Amino acid sequence: MEKNDFETVGGVTGARPFGELDDALEGARLLSSPRGDVYYWVRDSAGEGAPWLMLLHGAGMDHRVFSGLTGTLGRQYNIIIPDLPLHGASEEYGDFTLTGCAYDIRDILNDAGADRAFIAGHCIGGCVGLGFANLFPEYCAGLVLIDTFPLGGEHYGGNRWIEKTAGLLRVMPAGAFAAALSGAFTATVPGNKALMRIMAEQNTACVVDALIDTLLELPGTNDTSASIPTAAIIGGFDRVGRIRKLNAEAAERRGYPLRVLPRAGHTPYLDDPE
Repeated sequence: MEKNDFETVGGVTGARPFGELDDALEGARLLSSPRGDVYYWVRDSAGEGAPWLMLLHGAGMDHRVFSGLTGTLGRQYNIIIPDLPLHGASEEYGDFTLTGCAYDIRDILNDAGADRAFIAGHCIGGCVGLGFANLFPEYCAGLVLIDTFPLGGEHYGGNRWIEKTAGLLRVMPAGAFAAALSGAFTATVPGNKALMRIMAEQNTACVVDALIDTLLELPGTNDTSASIPTAAIIGGFDRVGRIRKLNAEAAERRGYPLRVLPRAGHTPYLDDPE
């Protein structure tokens, strides 16, 4: 899909006969834009006047990875969880960029009636959250970065390894892809089982495109979200690239708190949900 002028193009919420889709879409809402369709779920059990929280999943996942948190968090927050573009039900999407995703988040918040929200993003979901805070700080009440890649070209060097990795991932069968990544991402057996089921249902090619497009975009980014209250969480057993080191550097540079969960891997909300 061709790039759009995002200053003039926004998402338009529409309707779709969900009965024709998978049962997992029960209760989903749809945001349509020239970039594609993004599905999202709203839990507003905290009631009118409660703060909003948007949860953004990582690469190769979908909204279901947060199912163990929504009951507890839903007592204090009204929650929005989308399937990020090229993931889950939002597979049909064109030009994947952090800017495009930021506009999708803004339009989802508008549609849900949320003037501001806390954004908690994992992995590339954290990159999307940071990009959103850069573009729309007035919508962002705060950021929680979960085992993510910080913005800022100063963190990153060459990217030739990314293209090689993409080639390998694209030729992996879906089952092998899910088994390899869920095993690398989690530090507990329950976390691994939960993640593997979700990852095995993703479109591998789409997931790889979203991940690689994000990683290739990072060296050219700047983090301008210094005015947004921020905290970071990483799993003590996170073995994905240089994420632990990158988060330590970013937290020290920005001066926000960084909490290490010793019993968790790359997906602490699955390994150590409490």
